[in-house]
Amino acid sequence: MPLNNVTFILSAPSKKQWPDDDVKEICFLGKSNVGKSSLLNALTNNKKMARVSSTPGCTKLINFFDVDNKFRLVDAPGYGYHKNSMEADRLFSKMMNEYIKERKNVEAFVLLVDSRHKLSDDDIDCFNMLIEANKEIIVVATKADKLNQKMKNEYKKNIVDVFKDVGDIKIFLTSSLDKSNIEELVNYINSLMCS
Repeated sequence: MPLNNVTFILSAPSKKQWPDDDVKEICFLGKSNVGKSSLLNALTNNKKMARVSSTPGCTKLINFFDVDNKFRLVDAPGYGYHKNSMEADRLFSKMMNEYIKERKNVEAFVLLVDSRHKLSDDDIDCFNMLIEANKEIIVVATKADKLNQKMKNEYKKNIVDVFKDVGDIKIFLTSSLDKSNIEELVNYINSLMCS
């Protein structure tokens, strides 16, 4: 079962535009071109929910989506896209720092990483920043259809090794193409956000 009745609420460039209530949120973030929009569309079974582009860095604002009047999905801009200007990078850092450190509604962060590549310095920096927020962190490795079972096991072990000081980490290896582990991730999100 996908996440049902997901509707766009607003895009926010700063905390002044955030929804002002106590509805729980789960925030998705990751490097540009990691497959975040494709994952969100797979989770909601709606190909038009989040815009998919072959050009990285298309999401510029923090996008809020209502899920069946129960909780919100938050789609954050991708990081690490080097064609951005220094001013754009500065504004992005300010926007994300505000959200990660100040947003009380956040129940969990979903950090997307590309299963075809080792964790980048940007991925590790982002993870460390999320740790400071003291919320649950779920690591989702995308594009796992490109890996065989041995490679999947090795990738999962690598994530655990890199973040071994953090304790238990919830890790999902997913594919928006063959839908592997999408239902499991949906079930986990529902159990977390609707409890």
